[in-house]
Amino acid sequence: HSGAPNPLPGTDQASVWTQIRRAGPDWIISWNLSAMHVVAAREMKRNGISMEKLIVSNWFNEVDIANIGSAEVKGIKRGTNVVGGKDHPLMKQIAADLYAKGKGNMEDASRVGSVYHVRGVVHGIITVEAIRKAQEKYGKGKRMTAEQVRWGLENLNLDDVRLKALNASGMMPPLKTSCADHEGSGMVKFQTWDGKQWKVVTPNWVAPDKEMIRKLIVESAEKYAAEKKIPIRDCAKEG
Repeated sequence: HSGAPNPLPGTDQASVWTQIRRAGPDWIISWNLSAMHVVAAREMKRNGISMEKLIVSNWFNEVDIANIGSAEVKGIKRGTNVVGGKDHPLMKQIAADLYAKGKGNMEDASRVGSVYHVRGVVHGIITVEAIRKAQEKYGKGKRMTAEQVRWGLENLNLDDVRLKALNASGMMPPLKTSCADHEGSGMVKFQTWDGKQWKVVTPNWVAPDKEMIRKLIVESAEKYAAEKKIPIRDCAKEG
């Protein structure tokens, strides 16, 4: 079910959740983020709507849970393209090599393994792998230019074998990019909060309808390019 959009900045969601209560949907997909989650949780409770029905597409994170209350959000679900948690092999390695030795720069070490921390680690993986890929073409050990790193970012192939070698298997989906596809897989997993921690409820990565999404992206990009007079790259010619 989709209610009317929340008026920004999202601090007043009363009318939206009243609409949702009256509609009685089986599931609710929320595009809220940050503090808007806290307001939504309060309005859901006021309207007697179970957290079991809510799926958030923007991360409902550990800070949100602390602000609302762990027991209050039990049953909520989130879609995520990185899986938070401290049990990933790479997270254990980071904890042992950095934070256990007092070398990490995280002010609050309890956030190690939180979804935003893991996302930062995944960004690091993608960046380093892009530089490594660029060096394969332009010279191992050489300083890469912005254009060369861009080529690396557009030619990634982080398959299951590579992710396992990086100790990152399960943290992120396999990722293959190209000139025409900067997104990669677009796959997500769904997690639910059990009252104490996030649990994965879809063991396998869930693929999107890329054909539908690609159509929307192209339409939006072409409109923006026309408005801003930006030339569109021809990936076929670039090879």
